[in-house]
Amino acid sequence: AGGGGAEASTAPPGASGPRRSSAGARWVVWLSVDPRKGELLCYPGAVAQLLEAANTAGRESVDLGEDFHGATVQLKPRLQQLTARGQRDVLRRELEKPLGPAIAYLKQGGSGAWRAAAGEEEVGAKEVSLIVKPGDAVSLHMSL
Repeated sequence: AGGGGAEASTAPPGASGPRRSSAGARWVVWLSVDPRKGELLCYPGAVAQLLEAANTAGRESVDLGEDFHGATVQLKPRLQQLTARGQRDVLRRELEKPLGPAIAYLKQGGSGAWRAAAGEEEVGAKEVSLIVKPGDAVSLHMSL
């Protein structure tokens, strides 16, 4: 399959896969799935740093506050963003380079909303990749 070396993951939607081998990963990016367009959107670098720190600390959620759409990102048991207007899947991807690309498999559900797929083997899943904007990826060395 395509994807520049990405591997399918058997992890549940929102988990860290698919990704390149973590042995070469030096960066992490946090993404949300646009449920209407089936596109990946990067969280800004400052928000990604908050999410990565909370994830590393084992927190269950992060309140991003009114400055970020009043959103709360749930880290456990499943990665998702919750707002007064609804929810969307959230993904964490480890990258070898700060600009990616970040790769995910998405699937359109029966209601028409796009969600993270378990992997490329899931029926109806499509591979989506995104070049990460400078500053949106967090150095794994900084988050240690």
